[in-house]
Amino acid sequence: MVMSQLKLELAEGWAEVAPRSDAPEFVAEVDGRLVHLGSDFSCRRDFGPVGPVECPLAIDQLNLRVFRYVSKAGFGSGQDYSHIRAFDLRTGKSFPVIELPLNQWVLWMLEWIGGSEGKVGQLIGLVASDRTNARGVTIEHQLFALTPGEPAIRRRPLCRDAYRPLAFSRRRRELVFSGAEGTYLLGLNGERKQSLFKGRCTTAEGASFDPLGAARVVLAGGGIHIWDTESGRCNQLAAKGRHPVWSSDGHRIYFRESSSDLHYIDLSNGERTCLLSVAGQQARELWFAQPICFSPCSRYAAAPVSSRRLRGVQQNASSGGERERVYRYAHATVIMDFEKCELWLCEGMASRIEWLGGARKKVPASAVC
Repeated sequence: MVMSQLKLELAEGWAEVAPRSDAPEFVAEVDGRLVHLGSDFSCRRDFGPVGPVECPLAIDQLNLRVFRYVSKAGFGSGQDYSHIRAFDLRTGKSFPVIELPLNQWVLWMLEWIGGSEGKVGQLIGLVASDRTNARGVTIEHQLFALTPGEPAIRRRPLCRDAYRPLAFSRRRRELVFSGAEGTYLLGLNGERKQSLFKGRCTTAEGASFDPLGAARVVLAGGGIHIWDTESGRCNQLAAKGRHPVWSSDGHRIYFRESSSDLHYIDLSNGERTCLLSVAGQQARELWFAQPICFSPCSRYAAAPVSSRRLRGVQQNASSGGERERVYRYAHATVIMDFEKCELWLCEGMASRIEWLGGARKKVPASAVC
């Protein structure tokens, strides 16, 4: 990754600096490859391609292992495979944790739950299976739990019409799913515990649980909302926004309005601030927007940003020769230091970021700047 040419506009008190190497390292996907990077974007290891299926990374901080679903289609060449793989950050080696049939894959959700008192941790996630019946091919989703070293995964059926997972709370042992009727709160057995119907909040476009353990979830869908899952109340905080993330102290909610910006809301007074935005953006979009990712110590965070500029107009042969606008995109990855109010960026989009270590004194992301 090289220095980015994107120009950022920053909130008061923030400054852009050259990439620093004193922040925690992280793992991410860059151009479809799993890489281990320093905070100055120097490459520690390149683990290679991970396949086309969208799946997050899960990280075992104790043993410095990253887990990811990996697949490959060899089109009958005998090279097809489907498995969850572990990547050892100490040795640079990788190995399959469990093999799956070719009609099954893990997508959208993968979490590592560390063990306690010497016990082995486990992976939880969502496994999809395509099944053929009299009506054709259907896709079935199930929650699963896997203890590395065991020969099989344990499965739980999902409640009807739960489509896509949005957030998971280890403390509350609950999940938020987007469903056919709206947004669902699920237990770890796959049962629906609460529902927020579409008339009150449209299909969710990201979610985050209250980090202090309260029965509250911030949702994005037709704006930014807070849903109290015990009382059922749902209040709108902002008319626009996606990919909300709660700060570790519960005082702020960070979200995106486009691929080129990052905003936050101060819950103590409702004040909204644009932390950063790419300068000169008139044609905004959300295709490349992703949620901000905080380090374990909460001092640092990372997020990709993109710019979109009009390149010209051309005729589209597939739509009868109609003229359409053609855009040029540029991508960068930003790292923020909330203690020093500094940020730095590098060209290229690092997605599915997971921080390593960072076990320093906590600096709440809403107590500075």
